Order: sequence, then structure tokens, then C-alpha cells
Amino acid sequence: MEYSSIEMDGFKVLSKGQKVEFEPGKDDRGSVAKKVKIILQ
Repeated sequence: MEYSSIEMDGFKVLSKGQKVEFEPGKDDRGSVAKKVKIILQ
């Protein structure tokens, strides 16, 4: 996943096990996640 796909302000980082929602997509390398958003609990 490209960091540009993560929709958040500031430093873009995801933690292992963190819940997210995303839209599936494709690029020249295959399947990708787009519009990745962290699910707040």
C-alpha cells in the first residue's frame, strides 16, 4: 500500500492489528487498497 492511500493528517503510519476500512482497487502491479481510513473504537 502506498502512504498516499492513507487518509489522515500528519505522519501517516498504521500499527499491526489496527482496524481500517478501504476501497479495493487495482494498479499495474495488481490489487491495492485505496482510501484507507482508520476505524476509531
